[in-house]
Amino acid sequence: MEQYPCDKCGEPVPVKLKIRKYPGNIEENYIQCPSCKEEYTSFVTDDWARREQKEVRKLHERYTKKRSRLSVHMEKLKQQIASG
Repeated sequence: MEQYPCDKCGEPVPVKLKIRKYPGNIEENYIQCPSCKEEYTSFVTDDWARREQKEVRKLHERYTKKRSRLSVHMEKLKQQIASG
C-alpha cells in the first residue's frame, strides 16, 4: 500500500480511502493520518457524479478495446506492405 508523509505531523499515511456519507446521498472520500488524525479529502460525489464516473469508465473500456483492435489491424497492414 502506498504511503505519503502527513502534511501536519510528517508520519506516513497509508492511502486507504474512507467514506463519510452526508444527506442528499453525498459521499466524501478521504484518507486519515493514523498518528494525528488529520484528514485529507480525495473527492466528493453525489448520485449524478457517480453516474457520470460510471459512464466515463464504460467509455474508457470501449476506447481501450477499440484502440487494441486498431493496433492489431495496423500491424497486419504493416506486414502486408512488408511482404509485398
